[in-house]
Amino acid sequence: MKRNHSGFTFVEIIIALGLAAILLPALGRALSFSIRVASQGEKFTQAYALAQQGMETLYAQKSQDWSSLSDGTTTSPLSPFSRDVTISSVKRNLLSGDIDSGGSPDPNTKLIHIVVSWPETGGTQNVTLNSYVTNH
Repeated sequence: MKRNHSGFTFVEIIIALGLAAILLPALGRALSFSIRVASQGEKFTQAYALAQQGMETLYAQKSQDWSSLSDGTTTSPLSPFSRDVTISSVKRNLLSGDIDSGGSPDPNTKLIHIVVSWPETGGTQNVTLNSYVTNH
C-alpha cells in the first residue's frame, strides 16, 4: 500500500532553512552595497554640478568685469559640500605662446581651480575642475 504525502519531510525543511541562512545574508549585503554605491554616485553628480556652477559663475563674471578675477582662494560651505575656488595668475612663454612656469606674467590669462569636497565613509571625496580663462 502506497501513501501519498503532500507535506515536506523534516530533512527538506532543514535543507531549505540552511540554504536560506546562507543566501539571505548575501542578498542583504548585495542590496546594502548597491544602495551605498548609488548614494556615492548621487553625491558625485551633485559635486560636479556645484563645481560646474562655480566655473560658469566666474565665466559670467569675467565677461562683465575682468578685473574682478583677482588672485586668491574663496571657500563656500554648501552643506554637506565645500567649494574652494582658486584664481591664479599665469606665465606665458612669449615665443611659443605656451603657458609655463618660466615665462612672463600674462595679465590676460587666469587659471581657475575649483575643488568641491564632501565627507564620505572612510575619508573625504572631491571633484576638481581646472580652466584657463582669457580676457578676449
